[in-house]
Amino acid sequence: IVQYADQKPKQVGDEVIFTTMNLAEKKPEKVTAVLRKIGIHCYIYVQKGKSVSNSAISRTCQTFDEKIYPTTTSSFGSEWSPGIDNDSRISLLFLDIKDTYDPKAGKKSFVAGYFYAGDEYTRNQNPNSNEREMLYLDVYPGNPDKPGYMSTMAHEFQHMIHWHHDAKEVTWVNESMSQLATFLNGFDHPSQVFAFIRNSDNSMLGWTDRDMLANYGQVYLFAYYTAFHFGPIAKDRQTFLRALVESDARGSRGYLAGLKKLDVNVSFGEIFRNFCVANFINDPNINKGIYGYDKMLRK
Repeated sequence: IVQYADQKPKQVGDEVIFTTMNLAEKKPEKVTAVLRKIGIHCYIYVQKGKSVSNSAISRTCQTFDEKIYPTTTSSFGSEWSPGIDNDSRISLLFLDIKDTYDPKAGKKSFVAGYFYAGDEYTRNQNPNSNEREMLYLDVYPGNPDKPGYMSTMAHEFQHMIHWHHDAKEVTWVNESMSQLATFLNGFDHPSQVFAFIRNSDNSMLGWTDRDMLANYGQVYLFAYYTAFHFGPIAKDRQTFLRALVESDARGSRGYLAGLKKLDVNVSFGEIFRNFCVANFINDPNINKGIYGYDKMLRK
């Protein structure tokens, strides 16, 4: 208690040295950042030497406080709060994430953002921890001024929430929830859906490196299909999603645990088979719509 009481309150202009992950070289490295804005639910830091417009900073703060935070927590549950740092605000760090992006060499893919669970532990437990609830957002080639930029923030925030409730959840389930989080926050269907359409012979549970974009597209469609077929009403959908995230049952069993909260007793195999048929014929006029999607995904 004394330790936290003696800390100076955070102020705009403060400089902090963060430990970030160089994903290209797979090693930690230090980054100095400046606190640019303090919101209701967030602190916004920008890597020193990088330019992020004041309008982008203000828009990010407002969007997170008024849209992403309430929407994501109501759908999936709360993050660890006040958390490891005894502070209810979440740190958002704008930085140049070191990845393999190199357009001159034809490498155009990049990491738009990430959540690092290691920050949720003390430095005695993890020397690379920043000891705070934190999200990392890319500024090169990521562009904070673009409308869809903050969809990454919604995606990664769900990972933070999921870690708090079930840190050992399998990848495909965790990613399916984060993909769905972007849509629930109003950022439309993710473009990876088309990658799955081009490569539908894909293992949803395997989550291999063979076609990573198809993985994301497939788990999104499955999460959307399950959540909206069994929870057409927002209240029921939230009940299902929160129960799934909070359950310590993992993988397919987590989905079934969530559906039990809606008094739905069906095998995972049956859900998956119906999902596959829906992707093939997409006709909502058959068998009470179980073999199709709504108007938003009809095309």
